[in-house]
Amino acid sequence: MIFVSDHENDSFPTIGFNTTEGKIHMVPRIFKAFDYIYEHHLNDGDWFLRSDDDAYVIMENLRHSLTSYNPTQKWYLRSTYIFGTRQGFNSGGATIVLSKKALDTLYHRPANSCRNEKITRGADDLELGRCLLELGVKPSNTRDKLNRTRFHPYRPIDHILGSHCTVRGHQRMKYGCKEVS
Repeated sequence: MIFVSDHENDSFPTIGFNTTEGKIHMVPRIFKAFDYIYEHHLNDGDWFLRSDDDAYVIMENLRHSLTSYNPTQKWYLRSTYIFGTRQGFNSGGATIVLSKKALDTLYHRPANSCRNEKITRGADDLELGRCLLELGVKPSNTRDKLNRTRFHPYRPIDHILGSHCTVRGHQRMKYGCKEVS
């Protein structure tokens, strides 16, 4: 596990990228983070999880669901939305999972590709989605055999209370929102 931030922090083990602070400046940071992971940790795993500090991940469930995928193929996993690109994009509100092959593809993009350092503002997950799509890495269907979603972009309490289908943005989820009774 590594932690990335705008700046290094002597009291907490972070990797600082000297980027501008704030949510609207996360685009360069996400690309720098994936570059760093490729350069320093590519052989440490087959899958790479990008997560915010407020995400909740049940690692046993994630490990189990990843057995359905081959990490030597281009996989880009998360909750898919149907706007932003022609294929939709995977929301990074909680997590994004890239296979080793997808990370390799992202790192070895052409110099004139989507990952232009001039992009400094915007939604990092959307810009990453646009970039990956340009590189031929499409968002993947992450539903289980019973057609249930495995990645949930909303707070756990919204799912527990059944209010997740009324949260702003749920209409744009590619596989819809199913209320549990």
